[in-house]
Amino acid sequence: MLKLISLCMAVGLAVLLSRRLELGPIPTLLMALVGVVGVHILHGVLRSMLYARRGGAAIAKNHPLMLEAYAEAKRTWADFVALLAERPNDAVVKFRLLTAAGTTEIVWGDLVALNQEEAVVTLKTPPFGGLVNPGEPRMTIPLADVVDWQIVMDDETLRGGFTQQATFRIIEREKGSLTPQYKHELARYRALNTPDQTPLGVWQARTEGSMVSLEFAGGQDGGTYKQITEGQGKRTREFGSWTLSEGALHMLVMASEDQSLPGPGQDRVYQLRHITPDQISIDGPGRTGMVYNRALHGTTVDIEPAAT
Repeated sequence: MLKLISLCMAVGLAVLLSRRLELGPIPTLLMALVGVVGVHILHGVLRSMLYARRGGAAIAKNHPLMLEAYAEAKRTWADFVALLAERPNDAVVKFRLLTAAGTTEIVWGDLVALNQEEAVVTLKTPPFGGLVNPGEPRMTIPLADVVDWQIVMDDETLRGGFTQQATFRIIEREKGSLTPQYKHELARYRALNTPDQTPLGVWQARTEGSMVSLEFAGGQDGGTYKQITEGQGKRTREFGSWTLSEGALHMLVMASEDQSLPGPGQDRVYQLRHITPDQISIDGPGRTGMVYNRALHGTTVDIEPAAT
């Protein structure tokens, strides 16, 4: 709506100025065109600045990582409800909202109340298209319109926020790095690890023409790991220890034949996510966005040298 008003004002100003200068129709048309283009550019710049101030970024809603985030938020809704019972004043939800401009935007709101069909929220990030009822920031929305959730813990770490995490990952991939502010925010997120969600077992992934077999052994919170990467006429082995700490997967390299890795004793931190009971993703140094499938029963990872 604001952009439309600005465009009308730009055209009106061009007509008024051309009459004052006694210009012909062609110069008047050119002035109006310049005004329209200027408003369009200025609107885009202001929109980007406002988005940045809100901590957001213009990311396509149909980006694969974003679609995956929506699915994860839906899959973990029961976890959210369980956490909400313990922390009823520390939750926000992300939802679809019809704006005064007639467009649908996705915004955040502080969660006030929740039942099986609806949520009561107080708007946290005003939409660009304006509110249908500007004086009513508190609203009741159907749960079908909720696309994400987030809860802050006592230590200021976050649970949920899957679309926010996806946004940071997309920016990092497209631009090569994150700003210090975004890095700080991303580091606050912790995975939802339940007792039956550990990396124990053998997992396999294909990457750049190679097969990676990764075995985690030990207990619920840590142990040792072995990895073999085979393909393109090469076979590299890696061995180390792993721990789960505050939702992050720590992998400490003890020995590796991969010359691109840092020396032994380096602790690498990853985001571990359970996509399904038989599929996980590990995201971090040397394993950016890698998705592993559970290996067939009886599969082992043997890092002993082959017999000659």
